[in-house]
Amino acid sequence: MNELFSFFFEDASANGSISRSAIWTFVLVFVAYLQFRKANHISSADFIHRLKNDFFNKETREIYFLFEKDYLRYDEENEIFEVVKIDDKTKAELGITRKFFTIYEVDDFLLGDIYDLGLFEQKRIIDIDLVYEEFGYYIATVWENKAIRYYIHNQREDPRHKDVYNKLDYIGIKCELYGAAKLANNPLLLFRIRGIFSKISLRKLANKINKANDSL
Repeated sequence: MNELFSFFFEDASANGSISRSAIWTFVLVFVAYLQFRKANHISSADFIHRLKNDFFNKETREIYFLFEKDYLRYDEENEIFEVVKIDDKTKAELGITRKFFTIYEVDDFLLGDIYDLGLFEQKRIIDIDLVYEEFGYYIATVWENKAIRYYIHNQREDPRHKDVYNKLDYIGIKCELYGAAKLANNPLLLFRIRGIFSKISLRKLANKINKANDSL
């Protein structure tokens, strides 16, 4: 026992070997780091769970379903999303009684929540892997929807709103990159996407967004 205690705490720098106290300090720091990461993952998972409870409510599910099936069209003159391309029988079967949704409803029940996901992930309050696993499909469906892209593009034509929904673009692109890296089973790229995506130049981000707008 004395030999073990001596190994960890006796300073061996005098005879040229690595200080054992330095090794012990490194071990303590590493253990503390692992504990911090574990606590951070638990906190992030709990935060995601609460976001899911807020996200999957009746209003959000209805609006999301209509976007997913391409049943909504943006009417820029009246600033509403009009229900289109759905017959009365299907409406009755699905219990859809609305003819349109205001931009404020779409923002409150759908776009705002995804924007917040992008903001929280960029601030590292939640992890991209959890965002992707829990919300990746929904983010992609919304971000790639042509009616939503047209709406955002229309809003950004106003010089005062050039950066409107920029966190929606951010999390949409990041989930797309993360998903591609995961499918390719590329752990190094996954690590890089987790850690340094926020440092990617705004020019590259803008180019990808412009390509999405060009397809409208």
